[in-house]
Amino acid sequence: MRKMTKSGGSPIPGSQKIVQVSWTSSDTTAKDIFRPNEGELYQLVGGDILTTGGAGSVNMKLIDAAGTHCLVMQAGVTGQEPLKTDAGTALSAPLYISYENWLYGDNISNSNMVRITISVVQIG
Repeated sequence: MRKMTKSGGSPIPGSQKIVQVSWTSSDTTAKDIFRPNEGELYQLVGGDILTTGGAGSVNMKLIDAAGTHCLVMQAGVTGQEPLKTDAGTALSAPLYISYENWLYGDNISNSNMVRITISVVQIG
């Protein structure tokens, strides 16, 4: 197991990434959105959901190796919008993503295509 790089909870310079995952209308499989390497810890900075051909929705969850998961966000739009909490407000609480608890999503409905784009930064 790789040791975490100490950063004191601050972003590690040069570590920010943008990740995209897409689903088509016939694809309802759960997919990893982002899973860091062992020993790494990332924080979600922001993101958006984009649909084409109608409305689309994705459940975003943290999952562990045992398959236990918790819903952290349900995003649904027609067009493109920033990721928001269920209350419809901008993301406020930090969301930490690790090798042990990684971010995945499942497409619950869409017309032609739905895409999730996130920005994450390594903090450990």
